[in-house]
Amino acid sequence: MEKLKSSGKDYDLRPFIVQIRDLETQLRDIATSEYINLPNNKLSYGAMVFVRAMIVTNVRISLARTATIAAAV
Repeated sequence: MEKLKSSGKDYDLRPFIVQIRDLETQLRDIATSEYINLPNNKLSYGAMVFVRAMIVTNVRISLARTATIAAAV
């Protein structure tokens, strides 16, 4: 989520993914990116919830490993 301003237009807070490399040259180039609004706000919310759930899952696994190592020592 980021506050997006593009071409003088303020889009407020929006989720977006930015391609940082040109697929042909593999050089970083984000100046030519274009923002395309999702057709449904529920898609944005669903993506945000999914990413948060994945973060919690990864942290849970890391904490479980740490606790196992600490208990073994």
